[in-house]
Amino acid sequence: MKFLFLSAIVFLPFTVLAQAPDITSFSPTSAASGTTVIITGTDFTGATDVTFGGTNATSFIIDSPTQISAVVATGTTGDVSVTTPLGADVLAGFTFIETPTISSFSPTSAASGTTVIITGTDFTGATDVTFGGT
Repeated sequence: MKFLFLSAIVFLPFTVLAQAPDITSFSPTSAASGTTVIITGTDFTGATDVTFGGTNATSFIIDSPTQISAVVATGTTGDVSVTTPLGADVLAGFTFIETPTISSFSPTSAASGTTVIITGTDFTGATDVTFGGT
């Protein structure tokens, strides 16, 4: 009795399914409320949530499967997170910058060269002070 073995290689088409998102970077890494942050990575299609330091973005647009433009809300320092129906990813390193608030200043009018005392909050990191736009 003789046996004949035949073998064949069959190629079947297949589709690679989307995966959970993967954040590779974001810019800028420090931002105040209202700033747009560009998040880059992969598999952002269908994103349902973007957060900065655990606070939801004011809004976001999925520019492409590899980029999201998100607007920072009033938030906290911490991770940037992107969530899709297939999972979530986080990347550390975001610093929320509080917007300075002026509560008062004195004197209310002065000549050039006069010292003006400005009172308020979140002045740390301020780089410029102007009066009347100049």
